[in-house]
Amino acid sequence: ANAKLPEKLSPALKNEVQSLHDAYKAVKPGDCYELEYTPVQGTALNLNGKTLFRSQVPNFKRLYFGIWLGGNPLSDSLKQSLVPEN
Repeated sequence: ANAKLPEKLSPALKNEVQSLHDAYKAVKPGDCYELEYTPVQGTALNLNGKTLFRSQVPNFKRLYFGIWLGGNPLSDSLKQSLVPEN
């Protein structure tokens, strides 16, 4: 995922990316991560329903979800399965 992030980020975005990455924990069978965005609460990383990270920094959602949904996604097939084109 880091390979798809711009090299130059504002300090606020750089700190948020680092905080998100630091929030990840080892998983065991049956665990489920969820990355979600809501306009009121911002971007959140949840593990088994527990919030590990939350950000309301402007443009963080666009930056991070862009890894999978942007113009140059990590995986075209994953992007297509998440957001099918009509």
